[in-house]
This record gives sequence, C-alpha cells and structure tokens, in this order.
Amino acid sequence: MNKIKLPKHSGLIISHNQHKYSGMSINDYVTDYDYTGDDFEYNECIKHDSIWEMTWYPDTPIGCYDIYSSTFEGLFEDLDEYDTINLEMKESTMDKIKHLDCGLRITHNEFKLNYISIEEYLETLQRTSKYHLKIDNCIENDSIWKMECYSDIQPKRYSNTFEGLFEHIIKK
Repeated sequence: MNKIKLPKHSGLIISHNQHKYSGMSINDYVTDYDYTGDDFEYNECIKHDSIWEMTWYPDTPIGCYDIYSSTFEGLFEDLDEYDTINLEMKESTMDKIKHLDCGLRITHNEFKLNYISIEEYLETLQRTSKYHLKIDNCIENDSIWKMECYSDIQPKRYSNTFEGLFEHIIKK
C-alpha cells in the first residue's frame, strides 16, 4: 500500500492536463493563469506537457490553496506546513492514475463547495443521472468522490472512497 498525504479539507479538486481540453498549449495555460510561483515546476510541466493541479478548501472561510506539479506524486510532496490526513492507496491504483491518458478531474465533497447537504446532492445525482451509489455509505462517511475523464473511454465515476473511483478503470 502507498500512503499519500492529503490536506484536510471541506472540498478538494485534483486535475490533470486541463489545457488539452481547453484548446490551449501548456505554455499558454501556465502563462495565462500565472502558475509560475516559487514552488511550481514550470519548466518540467512545459517539458513533459503535463500539469497536475490540486485545489483545496479548508474548513475555515479563508478561501483556497493551490499546488501544481508535473507529476501526480509531486502534488503531495510539500504539504508539511498544512494539516494533512493519510490516504492509503494500492500500488495498482497509483499505476492506473499515472497511466490515464486523458484529462482528469477528481473532486471530493463537491456538495460542500456548493453549500448544500450531502442528502440534497445525492438526491439530485440519483434523479438526474444514471449513476448509482451506495447512498448509505456516502451519508455515513460524509464523503463523495467524483472522477471525470475527458475521453470517450472512461465514463464519469462516483464513489464514497478514493480507491472506489479506480476499481474498473480501463488501462491502456
């Protein structure tokens, strides 16, 4: 099992290669959004045409934090100054994430970012989509993970756990 540190949060967004699906080059993307802070691996992202982004909203009303990296693992390396939680991840899940060949967006507890209850979010989700969740597990854990891959191969997925998003991923 691998352990990664996630920042404690009320809501979290992890994305990969959003530039590819907004019609921008990676150079334009990082320049237009001013993602060139001290901790940002600007040259590595340009070199590998790869950018991972993590935005999280703490349980306080201070806004959000952003971290950028050229690799998935890089997102979690410099979190020592923040309150974190450990997330255990199977080696096979880590491998699937690294080899997904699509734009990717993972959200945790999106309902909290929209200031609605988990029950309202699940009710809307069940009414408007074909996705079926184990609702009791989501409510009990106060947790909904959502993954969107911007490709025709991988459908949108929901789970009450991070690992659950990757259970049936098609690996190239």
